[in-house]
Amino acid sequence: MSLNSGIISIKQLLAKKNLSIPPYQRPYKWTEENVNQLIDDILENCSKKKSAYRLGTIVFHEDGGLLNIVDGQQRTITVTLLALALLDFIEGKSDYIDFLLASGETLTHNYKPQSEFKFQSELSQKNIADNYRLINQRIAEFDKEAIKFFFYKCQFVFVQLTEITEAFQFFDSQNSRGEDLKPHDLLKAFHLREMSKGFSEDERKAVVKEWEGIDDNELEELFAQYLFRIKNWGRNYSAASFQKKDANIFKGVSPDVHEDYPYTESLRIANFYTDEYNASCYRKINRKIAEYPFQIDQPVVNGKRFFEMISHYEDLKNQIFSKYNDNIPLRDSSPFGEKVIKNIFAYEGADRKGDKYIRNMFYTALLYYVDRFGFFEFDKAISVIFLWAYRLRLILHEIKPVAIDNYGMGSGHSVVPLFRKIREAVSPYEILNMRQGIIISANIKEKSKPTKVDTIINLFKERKCYE
Repeated sequence: MSLNSGIISIKQLLAKKNLSIPPYQRPYKWTEENVNQLIDDILENCSKKKSAYRLGTIVFHEDGGLLNIVDGQQRTITVTLLALALLDFIEGKSDYIDFLLASGETLTHNYKPQSEFKFQSELSQKNIADNYRLINQRIAEFDKEAIKFFFYKCQFVFVQLTEITEAFQFFDSQNSRGEDLKPHDLLKAFHLREMSKGFSEDERKAVVKEWEGIDDNELEELFAQYLFRIKNWGRNYSAASFQKKDANIFKGVSPDVHEDYPYTESLRIANFYTDEYNASCYRKINRKIAEYPFQIDQPVVNGKRFFEMISHYEDLKNQIFSKYNDNIPLRDSSPFGEKVIKNIFAYEGADRKGDKYIRNMFYTALLYYVDRFGFFEFDKAISVIFLWAYRLRLILHEIKPVAIDNYGMGSGHSVVPLFRKIREAVSPYEILNMRQGIIISANIKEKSKPTKVDTIINLFKERKCYE
């Protein structure tokens, strides 16, 4: 490993001609609040006549003459925008220029950012435009001293490494303690690092483009509310919240599955056979593409398969959500599953926080069932999982996250550890024929009974599960 580190001023940073934002980086997401805070901090430290102000750390990976920004791109882009706005502001103002010259500094082209960043993400383009407008609105707050302070006294600690693995390890250690990156951001960086060997730049760009095609809030929900819960609840572990320390659950074996253990043999076969099958000339004839056989509770194959896995489950989740999502009114003859799907969004208390927790748990269990057994007897699966999930709604007056977590991992008020049963089931009938307990209304204290759930009670009565 070759390491270079030190302190770099903003002027020195902008003078570098080989700065690059690699394709694996997430979009530029700084908000107006972030930008305002940075400007306030710079002006405040200038007013205190600080000898220097540290803005943070930048991690560079030296790659073929480029300095890829592995960590620190959000601040780097923002100070670049601020520098451009300041240069426009002082252009033609001889008193500002004379002041900088008198301070012993030469106003050269090096003030202008020498690197040209390119942004394909529409989110990055929008945020850059919005933040530049905001910066221009505040630029008049910078007097001569503040401009000098910005270019010469505002600094970054930089770490420059030649090995991509070392750069990402440093990146992970820096951000595992911070609040800026979410767990799925760290996972994105890790799995792109796993693609650093054996994959072309076009392949890496393709997976990044597909990843960024999924809304960030949807990604966060997919990990925290579905995949993480399924992985943990299936083993009777808590899944109260998905944090950075839990990210390792989505890291597995190497991209080429070189681990020589018995459990990896099926992964190796599936991994190489899928690629070989799809690369065959016969696929151009029959136009049939094989998808890797994902299962949520199987070990993850790092790199490309991880990104394919996330796309697969986002698509599968949307397929499940779209079932019965039409304008055809319910009839007495409508399948019970259809009645469930339409009513759990429409009953009087459906929009309460606790009811949303229950609904999400229901869909999480439904996703797990479909992941294991497909859409086999889907209507009956909806019925069974509904009766299991909404039982908690009918026996508790108030639903809190801790109650959901306990129920999901098979403790608390749960009559059956459903997620573990799905994980261990060999046949779908082990789930479809699961016996449902009867709720005896008289046994629930009147003050503890939930309100605004008559529609749910009627569905339970239809299945002879409420008396």
